[in-house]
Amino acid sequence: MKKRILIIIFTLIICIGIGTFIRNRQESNHNAPNNSSSQVDKGSTIELTDQQIGILAGLEIYPNWVKEQLRNNNLIYGVVKPGDTVPAGVKNYSYLVASDKAASPIIFFDAHDDDQSVTIKYADHDGNQLHVKEITEKDLVQKFYRTREQKKQVNNDVSLLRTE
Repeated sequence: MKKRILIIIFTLIICIGIGTFIRNRQESNHNAPNNSSSQVDKGSTIELTDQQIGILAGLEIYPNWVKEQLRNNNLIYGVVKPGDTVPAGVKNYSYLVASDKAASPIIFFDAHDDDQSVTIKYADHDGNQLHVKEITEKDLVQKFYRTREQKKQVNNDVSLLRTE
């Protein structure tokens, strides 16, 4: 009789253990990230570097030009210095320009930490007037830095930037 009770108790313990294992495995699979290359990041706030913001701003304004300059290893990232000859209103801005500045548009950008917005000022090389676009970092991320594939591309683009 004692043997029978011990076998029943032992069997119940094993069944409970197996059930717990299966339930935990199902919960972890349900909460595990999808390994798709187009997975969307819906989680926490993304902290972007100035160079990443520059690439995103460039893609917003002149996407084909940015891609072409990166492909040719000609895209330069910099920060406006006090002695630089630049249009009025871009003091302390960062910029993207091609190494062949004579035929290049220039994109100035400034990320504002207080409201997570980005001011982009740009003009074709021939243009004397700067155009201004205000956009939020969130909108830039939504357009160009949302999926794993996009993040990988932008981060690779940043690694290709030259500096002045």
